[in-house]
Amino acid sequence: MNKSLILALFIFLSCSAEKKIFDLKSIDQDPLSNILSLNAHSVIRDSEMLVEVINPSEAYLTIKKATTIFEKDNKDAGRLVIFYSPLQQVDYIKANIVNKYGEIVNSFSESDAEDFSAYDGFSFFSDNRVKVLDLNYSSFPYTVEVEYKMKFNATLFLPTWYPQSPGQSVQKASLKVIDHTKGVRFYSKNIKSEPVIADTLGAKHMTWEVGFLTAKEREDFGPPVQELLPSIALAPSKFEIENTQGDASNWQDFGKWYYSLGEGTRELNDEAILEVENVVRGLSSEKEIIEALYKYMQDKTRYVSIQLGIGGWKPFSAEYVFRNEYGDCKALTNYMQAILEHLGIKANPVLIRRGISEPSMIAEFSSNQFNHVLLRVELENGDIMWLECTSKYFAPGHIGSGNENKDALLVSEEGGKLIRTPKSLASENVSISTSLIEVSSTGEVIINTKRENRGVLQENLQYSLLPISEAARVEWLEKRITSGNFKIIKANFDGIESSNSSASYSYVLDFKNYTSTSATRIFVPLETINSWSFNPDEDKDRKQEIRLPYVFTEKDSSVYILPDGYEIEAVPEELTIDNEFAHYRIDYRMNKEGNLILKRELVINKDRLPAEYYGSFREFFSEVSKADNAQLVLVKKS
Repeated sequence: MNKSLILALFIFLSCSAEKKIFDLKSIDQDPLSNILSLNAHSVIRDSEMLVEVINPSEAYLTIKKATTIFEKDNKDAGRLVIFYSPLQQVDYIKANIVNKYGEIVNSFSESDAEDFSAYDGFSFFSDNRVKVLDLNYSSFPYTVEVEYKMKFNATLFLPTWYPQSPGQSVQKASLKVIDHTKGVRFYSKNIKSEPVIADTLGAKHMTWEVGFLTAKEREDFGPPVQELLPSIALAPSKFEIENTQGDASNWQDFGKWYYSLGEGTRELNDEAILEVENVVRGLSSEKEIIEALYKYMQDKTRYVSIQLGIGGWKPFSAEYVFRNEYGDCKALTNYMQAILEHLGIKANPVLIRRGISEPSMIAEFSSNQFNHVLLRVELENGDIMWLECTSKYFAPGHIGSGNENKDALLVSEEGGKLIRTPKSLASENVSISTSLIEVSSTGEVIINTKRENRGVLQENLQYSLLPISEAARVEWLEKRITSGNFKIIKANFDGIESSNSSASYSYVLDFKNYTSTSATRIFVPLETINSWSFNPDEDKDRKQEIRLPYVFTEKDSSVYILPDGYEIEAVPEELTIDNEFAHYRIDYRMNKEGNLILKRELVINKDRLPAEYYGSFREFFSEVSKADNAQLVLVKKS
């Protein structure tokens, strides 16, 4: 047998061994292709998700999906990413790349996937891992077929079904749940159809099907995309995880289970007790004691992410945190709770889904929806003090922009209770800048500025600057100054280290071409460090609610020292804008020394607006941007 014949036979046998997961037509032959490709980077041709719950501690997930990718800029739609751990194990992975003619051009298995530790940048202990399979092909369009199966050793972590991703259309998708416990519950969002339910061989079968879903995108300043896409969340009633039993059918019982994980973990040893009592010696008021102990905890411990224990739920003991001086959100909160309880101060952990971009918690669906924990302290006079125990620099009471104004679960011995975290006010989130600006007749400008931030704006500043070196802080400042050829003469960041009610920094800049000049005139930009150059895009068909991350206030005061021999020829008009969600004012006046004083204030007092307000939202920021970027005209005295 000649070599050519042997090679042909080998190729034939190899191709014969490859099997498609779906029997799909080429996308070019599909009559729906033109409609489904409209505004879509990819289309789900077919998708099947099967969840089988055997008992409270055992479940299986099987995914089959075929995705057609249209352009190389969107090839990431073909990337398969599977997170796993001892509680969620991968059984197998299969994948094919199918060209536009419907032919398999490559096949893959689990051994082809790259395997990494699921390191998030700050985890200290973690048994979470991730498998990644990049399914790329050079000729577009092409289709990626995937199939994989996982075993769940705890039903607390049942997956949520998202039949589509942003910018993706769906031809056909289905979810099937086979529930042998008959206790699995579901919560449907943005899906109109009801499931088909049947009882077969002692198990409850629930099936959903969707199809012909056009691509959806988050509009500018819209809600998190998870709130816009169709989804079905699943949760058990009874569950078991690493030899503990729990009930998630209501929030009270779910809270009892979480409370039980902390029992026996809040005893302090003699050395810890002595330290705590030394911290509060001489303090009389309960508020002073709490603030002193919070500062002690911040100084003594550091935050690390620990994804061990009962699926990352059980806190390390207070004794462990005291001895090792680190812990995750659960452990540090538990440690702070132990310190307060030793002194007879009531405190409770509060489970929450942290993150500005995280979707809202489904309050009416008791289930595992949390990724963080805070501490809520109740004073004898009835006041409430919140503590974010993972931060080394937050002031007492500040919980961070990712935690505010959210539904959360207060945990006590009686169980779980839904509460709302506090919302900060625009008057609390403040940026104040004061500047002295010396303008020379040559156009050179010296700017001396001090900026002070409070509340969420203080948090943002410290988050950016505290972890980095002094040199990196100067680079950060350089990137924030976008106009002109300048040199930083001096920068002082000492004020950002504060854990008090504000953080500040200052700098002196020398601008060589900050202004533009003519033979007799100097044109001086009247922008401040807070000036906006922001014009939202027009959107006449706005459908989504407008959301901003938080409310805030900006206050700026600038003094312009004019060059000798020049006087003001033109100054912008004063401007005041007031509407249903914001206030803006900018004005100018001369002081007795002949210097120009600019005063500016911007207040955003609502962070959510109905879609129909987008026009006024856009108009407001366009006017602010125009006023913030006006200029002063100086002319030589005659």
